[in-house]
Amino acid sequence: MACRQVHSTTTFPHYLPHFFNAPTLASPAYPQHQLPFRPPEHPPSRTTTQFGFQRPAARMDYLQPEEELAHLQKLSNEYQPEVTGPLVGERQPSSVLRTEYANGDAVYVAKTSALAGTYSHYRTCRGDGNCGWRAIAFSYFETLIRLGSRNKFYEEETRLRSLSSMLNAVGFKEYIYEDFAEEAFDLLCNLAAARSVENADVSLLSFFNDESRSIALIMYFKFLTSAWIQTHPEKFEPFLNQDIRSYCEEIGRPNCEIDHVGVTALVDVLVMPAGFAVEILYLDRTSGTEANMHRFDPLDELGLPLTHPLTLRLLYRP
Repeated sequence: MACRQVHSTTTFPHYLPHFFNAPTLASPAYPQHQLPFRPPEHPPSRTTTQFGFQRPAARMDYLQPEEELAHLQKLSNEYQPEVTGPLVGERQPSSVLRTEYANGDAVYVAKTSALAGTYSHYRTCRGDGNCGWRAIAFSYFETLIRLGSRNKFYEEETRLRSLSSMLNAVGFKEYIYEDFAEEAFDLLCNLAAARSVENADVSLLSFFNDESRSIALIMYFKFLTSAWIQTHPEKFEPFLNQDIRSYCEEIGRPNCEIDHVGVTALVDVLVMPAGFAVEILYLDRTSGTEANMHRFDPLDELGLPLTHPLTLRLLYRP
């Protein structure tokens, strides 16, 4: 059942991050690509790396070199680090990020200094495989709060409900996705009913740190992403090394990391129709003093970029 809209001109105050009139970054804890394979430096045993991750024992006593390499690659692919911390963290000053890399590579020092000079705060997302999905989802709701309009929450609820026809069209059964979808609808209603921006912020952070509810929400957004890809095959098929159906089955798995195809589809179906832009910054060792950035811009009815849209900003970093 849809939440009842209260017809009122009341709006949230315009949201700004603390301390500075500058945007906040959401930072997944790990970059969204497979880490390069590196053979272990120690004899087979249960060892603890400098990051506190438990590495499983590896038995290679009688393996030939090719078999050994395949065995090590299999262990590397199956290795799951122990992840801790909140699913979504509190806002932190971006100077913390600069301090974290202060003794590292000169390229990272320069780029994190530039980030700290541009963005006032950032959040981290737990690197459990869902971090990219979680960062986009959280930033979408947080940007709705920043917009400052209660009516926008109800408009988004109506829009998301209308996407059920797309889900049905590609073969998803309503009884499969409806409970996941209700988490999104309920969250929109609760944020609309919040008495202040501060209350909305607290509710949003609490929701995303409730693992069962936030995972349900992410599953709903995965359903939307899958359906969008299947209904727009001409846009995505050239970038896949497998058929669309197989790819969509893969992203539906628990803890399946989001890749560039998934990001594009989720932004297409969720973020840009809301009138929001997305900037994705990559902190890597490429030349330059600033993080590389890719931007998605929403379009108006004439197909022209909107002027000064609110923007979700995501930082991928090692």
